[in-house]
Amino acid sequence: MTAIVNRADPTVHPLDPLSDVEIRAAARILRDAGHLSGRRMVCSTSLHEPAHAALAGQSAKRPAREAFVTMIDRASGDVFEAVLDLDANAVASITLVPGVQPGMTITELAEAESLIKGSPEFQAALAKRGVTDMSLVAIDCWPNGNFGFAEDNTKRLTRALCWVRKHKTDNAYAR
Repeated sequence: MTAIVNRADPTVHPLDPLSDVEIRAAARILRDAGHLSGRRMVCSTSLHEPAHAALAGQSAKRPAREAFVTMIDRASGDVFEAVLDLDANAVASITLVPGVQPGMTITELAEAESLIKGSPEFQAALAKRGVTDMSLVAIDCWPNGNFGFAEDNTKRLTRALCWVRKHKTDNAYAR
């Protein structure tokens, strides 16, 4: 397979952010290597910056384009960091990083909102306050962060902030 980036193109700087083509290539490399099973999902993908020494002589030879990917195994909670060589279409390294939580993904935040809205306890609490139309409830799930509690590194925690609109076109954050 050919390289993702045209090395002869002088407009491509080694520190340019990854392109959409490179991000898709990173996902393909992980899938092809078996690192993106049904349980693992990508939390973030960014440029893995080359060493500064490699940039000093960039006119002679450009450093390889690499992606840095953070993944979580949703079943076990294990977090992995991978470096992918986009020019060689290969996994350069993959490392298990114990005791950390990566940023939450849009998928996880949407799942949390759906679970909260579907909770009979949540619906009952809102009904006590006169709210029965769940389509008028806006929920923003904010990643919780780490506050030093034992459960901080054992669960994916989010803080759900809730608002109620008067009608479907009302400002979701007004009440």
